[in-house]
Amino acid sequence: MKLMTLLLLCLAFAGCNSAGGTRPEPAPDPEPEPMAVSYPDIEWAVDAEETRTNVGGNVLDLSAGEVDESFIALIDEADSIYLSNVGVLVDGGDDEFNAPDCAGRVCEAPGLGDINLDEIDTSNYESQPVMVYRGISFGQRRSPGTDADGESFEALGYGGWLDHHYFAINASLYPDTDNAEKVVLYSYVVGDETGTNPTSGSASWKGVAIGVDASQRFHERRLLQADVDITIEDFMSPMVDILFDNIKDLRTGEDFTLVPSVSWSDLALVDGAFAHEEGTLGQMDRNRIEGRFYGPDQEEIGGVFEYATVVGSFGARRD
Repeated sequence: MKLMTLLLLCLAFAGCNSAGGTRPEPAPDPEPEPMAVSYPDIEWAVDAEETRTNVGGNVLDLSAGEVDESFIALIDEADSIYLSNVGVLVDGGDDEFNAPDCAGRVCEAPGLGDINLDEIDTSNYESQPVMVYRGISFGQRRSPGTDADGESFEALGYGGWLDHHYFAINASLYPDTDNAEKVVLYSYVVGDETGTNPTSGSASWKGVAIGVDASQRFHERRLLQADVDITIEDFMSPMVDILFDNIKDLRTGEDFTLVPSVSWSDLALVDGAFAHEEGTLGQMDRNRIEGRFYGPDQEEIGGVFEYATVVGSFGARRD
């Protein structure tokens, strides 16, 4: 009995040598955890605590790593990406707005190059949780970068995410050259599209829109947030009504009195998507919105918009 007990102990701890046996090789040291990157010389798009105070948001109880994990998971599950028009803005120079060509997980974007969700590298991004507002989580990202022409820039992103899509505004800031600041500015939405219309009944969705006023230098630009309410009264003949209101400056908390609210009515819904476009890119008469359902049973709606000089994106969840 004592011999049997000894044999069992040897098997359990793998630390005994029997005649003719060899001691197992020691396990290799575990790989060290990768060090989180940090870019303190790049100014965040917003101050997280001030932003919560300014708009009445709650603390987002996630680490920076968990913010990254949420972003990566949504990218992995996404079947599409859509961009606003891409603004190449030069202080004191000629601004350009270019239309992207998006199909599936890839967008060809003048001023940006190709954006392919299969090639997104988040390892050099520093992330920060910002808040929860209207049930949507918000965070921001920053990193240095180099474009296809070898020019250096600072990349800033601010966005929100739900269960099935992510929406954001992004800016690439180039160093001052001859007192001119160049900014490449756009918004986007990434997610798992529903692809179909609801078939009966009615529903409403509540969410948030975020945007940048493209008429100012970036760190002086108004970063805006609005409450979003979307309704479809009759799924048998679906027309989409959208309201953006309670529009505030994220950095100051001030109401955006220039445009206190924005609405779109009776937008036709086709294969789970809707759109409206009029006016001139970069001008006050600009009015464009594009959105679609995400997730099963049309649970979420997300999209991009351009209104007057504001470029942005939005996301909402079904009530």
